[in-house]
Amino acid sequence: MESSLAEILPAGAIRLLPGVLYLVTRRFEDDGGTVHPAGEMWRFLGYETRRLSGAHVLYVLNGHGEEVAFCLTPRRTPAYPSKVLDEFERYVVGPNVESAAIVEAFSPKARGAIVRMAPYLGSLPKMTDDLIRTIDRVGPGIYRQSDGEPDQRLSDLHVIKHEVFALLRNYTPNKALQQTAQPLARPGGS
Repeated sequence: MESSLAEILPAGAIRLLPGVLYLVTRRFEDDGGTVHPAGEMWRFLGYETRRLSGAHVLYVLNGHGEEVAFCLTPRRTPAYPSKVLDEFERYVVGPNVESAAIVEAFSPKARGAIVRMAPYLGSLPKMTDDLIRTIDRVGPGIYRQSDGEPDQRLSDLHVIKHEVFALLRNYTPNKALQQTAQPLARPGGS
């Protein structure tokens, strides 16, 4: 696979980050009819978009170390009635770590960036998903204020986001999430 495919994929309310582990918490079927059961875990490698359909081909490493590709259409069409990609957070979770734990592991460069960006980011969001959303929300406003000129604040946001993504690659979806992925026992047996 080409390295150009290793991009961040916005999928519903979450972002799939290359190199990060994800856990399927609710069974879903991809556009090719393959069922992805609850409890399936894979490492996201990247994606590409098909020109004509706009569908995304996701590349993942499964639990056996095999590269698997599957397709999801970003919007409902008569040919693909699934809304999985639009609501991916209902089916798949990744590591959502406390921001303080991530910042503690920051390099000195990233720690300096987070200190300089504190007035723009506000108080540190509790979880990394919220920190990434905050960075995404603040970035365009800073870019508009900079008149397109290089701006230290934009560089700082990039350093922070890059460091968060790099550190998230070391985490796995937590055990509590794995427990929620197991099928519930039916009342009265079986």
